[in-house]
Amino acid sequence: MDLKNQLSERQISVLDVLWTSPGMTRRGVSEELGYSRPTVDKALVGLRSLGLVENQGKRAQQQGRPAEVFRVREAAWLALGLDFALPNADLVLVNAWGEVLHETRLELSEGLESPRRTLAWVSELIRNWIDELEIATDRIVGLGVGIPGFLVDKRATFVGQDLQAWRQVPVESILSSTLSLPVLVNHDVHFMALGEVEWRGWTDQVVLYLSIRAGFHGELRIGASLCVRGRTYRGSHGTGGTLHRSSIPAEELEGLSEEEKVARIAERVELSLVHTIPLVDPDWVVVHAESLGELEAPLVRRCTEELEVALQGEYVGMSQVTSAAVCGASEAQQAAVAVIRELLRPEEVIGVEGGVRIDRGQRSRTNHATKGGTK
Repeated sequence: MDLKNQLSERQISVLDVLWTSPGMTRRGVSEELGYSRPTVDKALVGLRSLGLVENQGKRAQQQGRPAEVFRVREAAWLALGLDFALPNADLVLVNAWGEVLHETRLELSEGLESPRRTLAWVSELIRNWIDELEIATDRIVGLGVGIPGFLVDKRATFVGQDLQAWRQVPVESILSSTLSLPVLVNHDVHFMALGEVEWRGWTDQVVLYLSIRAGFHGELRIGASLCVRGRTYRGSHGTGGTLHRSSIPAEELEGLSEEEKVARIAERVELSLVHTIPLVDPDWVVVHAESLGELEAPLVRRCTEELEVALQGEYVGMSQVTSAAVCGASEAQQAAVAVIRELLRPEEVIGVEGGVRIDRGQRSRTNHATKGGTK
């Protein structure tokens, strides 16, 4: 499904507004975009004829007759998301609302020494999975791929001692050519951070996002992303807004009590952030440590306490530390939603060497899974 070539710029703008809302009237769309009512009406007629938008009913108005409410159809399109956390890869298929319809895990433990061979195998597994689900590929708008590494000039470099061959790999072009689908590749924590920022409505704030997850050999990897006004910051070469080699070897945590584990992890987090926080002065520091289970809450408290002590007298900012709200929404799901976001709101390219790409992300898709259920 190639919506960019099927739709006009104004139709895409209307579709974007409706996608990020549970339902809007013609007047609401007109006020949001600054379009005239006839322009909105024309766009809606075209979108409805293509089966992308539906009438949700009517909403009472303070004056006059009830107004029709429109929204994006749940089945308007499909998107794929891949969490490329080698040696495995989690794959999901989501609907237009970002809800997971199907999911599977691809086992890739062998043959990782050849990136191109591995990516060819991944493409074949994805095609076979789509065929098994009896899904027509023309309904799929694209594939989002989250990687544990960095992108420079659209070439991916994976982080990990066992992934030395995964340097400057054109993941996007390889998968796009073999699957005949648009492909969007990004650092996996950037996808997670954008989902958090959009769900909370923090698109006007500065957010430092941390992800603490198990790595290739059972170590704890501390990943990071910096979101500035709803956009991920990537620096001049695509590696900005992250932490360098921040991890805790598995052997360091062996034999420790839960309290001692929390203290050890908090100590490492403090070392990573004690200079970062004064530098970027975030409104929020979000810690995603869902994999730690019951240790997540005490870890956030301990991190808050230690950072307050470490920064006392030198940092006068008002940064707040909190646990991530978007939980249960996997990295693969976030990657799939990112494809839809890219389709409706293309990334802005700023004029620096290497073409750094920064996500716009000024409105939010609100139906992510959270600790308290679905919003």
